[in-house]
Amino acid sequence: MINFFKFIVSNKEVAIAFLKSFLPESIVKLIDFDSLAYEQESYIDKDLKESFSDVIFKLRLKIEQDLYVFISILIEHKSYPDKFTPVQVLKYLASGYEKQLKRDKKLTLILPFIYYHGKENWKYKKLNELIENLPEELHRFVPVHDTVFIDLNKMSDKQLQGLNNMFLASALMMQKYSYDHQILLVKFIEIIKSTQDKEFIEGNLFMELLVIMFKVSQVDEKLLLKSLKELPSKTKSKIMTLYQRIEQKGEYKTKIQVILNGHKAGVSIKILATLTNLSEAEVIDIIQKYQN
Repeated sequence: MINFFKFIVSNKEVAIAFLKSFLPESIVKLIDFDSLAYEQESYIDKDLKESFSDVIFKLRLKIEQDLYVFISILIEHKSYPDKFTPVQVLKYLASGYEKQLKRDKKLTLILPFIYYHGKENWKYKKLNELIENLPEELHRFVPVHDTVFIDLNKMSDKQLQGLNNMFLASALMMQKYSYDHQILLVKFIEIIKSTQDKEFIEGNLFMELLVIMFKVSQVDEKLLLKSLKELPSKTKSKIMTLYQRIEQKGEYKTKIQVILNGHKAGVSIKILATLTNLSEAEVIDIIQKYQN
């Protein structure tokens, strides 16, 4: 699901909608979102790879032509609360600023997000809140950084549906319920039924979202048909056609594996053709194409 989130924000319009939805309004007013650019560099070092992956955007501030900010979304891998995450974020920021100095010999602000999608609730505490019973005179020595913390589990369905981008709302809803395939399907159908945005239903992003949902939910055809019965026939047909294509592709991949394993074990072409319901010519073609 980590790659899934990166897919969500890989579309510029969706990325802008995400940032506008979760950044404080006072910061949103400062940013020229049309300037959004994707940074190819990562600030994740080898010690943080097990904990995070990141997506970094570069945006210009409105107040000055050449003043920028990096907004870094740290996607939390562990999917459970870790109260010492602020220490890891501090290390991440230090790594980011160090890379900037090596590259440009100047510093640009890094604004960090923490994106958490685990089941357990997480009351995120800043670093200065973790160092307890510290005399007031020593507070100024604590390295404090602010972080935009998103706990998807705490967001209500109404909040998600209220997001200004239908794709973003649908995608985050899918990730929220990815742990329960039955509810995931129900929620997704509810979103489709409630939307009046025909361009969304007919667009490529909707199709890509469906592909991911089918791969995540592992729903069977009978349940899908039952869930789709109240949808317009055109939308229902589009969804079922895609579902059947994905299923057929999955079945074909299984047949390829059966043929390759069987051939390696010495099973004859004729028997492999019978087992997979393919012609002998197709079996031979697969062996020649895929065997090492």
